Amino acid sequence: MSKLQLFQEISPKAIDCINQLPYIDKRYDTDEKVADFGDKIDYIYVILKGALKTNEYTVAGKEIVSSYYLAYDAFPFYLVYSGVEKIPYNVFCHKKAEVLLLPKQQLMA
Repeated sequence: MSKLQLFQEISPKAIDCINQLPYIDKRYDTDEKVADFGDKIDYIYVILKGALKTNEYTVAGKEIVSSYYLAYDAFPFYLVYSGVEKIPYNVFCHKKAEVLLLPKQQLMA
C-alpha cells in the first residue's frame, strides 16, 4: 500500500492498520465485468497491475469510457466522500488486472 500516492502522507501506523484489513485479492481478464451500474459501493478498488475502465452508454447504445484506472490507482474515493452509495457506471477490466478490494466501511472508520 505504501507505493500508492494516496497513502504517501499517512503514518506508518495507519499503513499497518490498512494492511491488516480483510481485503480480497482479485484477478480480472481483459473485458471482464468488475462491477455493474447500481451495485452498492462496498469496496475501494486498489489496482496493483493492469487497468480498469468505467463506461456508460449513449441513448444510441454507443459506449463512452468515462475513466481509466491504472496500476497504483484507487477508486471510487471521490464517490464515497461525496456520499454516493451506488456505482453510477459499469466497471470493466481494460487490461488484465490484479486488484485489491478493501472494505469501505473498515477503511473509512
